[in-house]
Amino acid sequence: MQTFDFSHPLERTTDTAVVLHLILPVAQVNEVVDCLLAENPPLFFSVIDVQGYGQPQERLTLREQVAGYRHKVMVQIECDLTLVNQILSSLKAELPTATISYRVLPLIAHGQL
Repeated sequence: MQTFDFSHPLERTTDTAVVLHLILPVAQVNEVVDCLLAENPPLFFSVIDVQGYGQPQERLTLREQVAGYRHKVMVQIECDLTLVNQILSSLKAELPTATISYRVLPLIAHGQL
């Protein structure tokens, strides 16, 4: 049986490092990515397909009702807390009719195995 050495020290982040999650419809991903690529300073982010569960049935299309979930996209942005309002304000200004949910989570540590 193989064992792994996890003794590498975690790299602590600053006290204000966060991960900003944006959850949005698939149809809006290109516009959101374009806005994020224009941000200054440049942002590090990832785009991930997600399946949204728990929505009221009347909000789902027939296809989503059969599948049991709504296909969405999550954008994960690693940034400083001081940039969150700037990012959200830019998105709201550029995409005033977009349906984007967000949450801000502390980034405690990061590293590479």
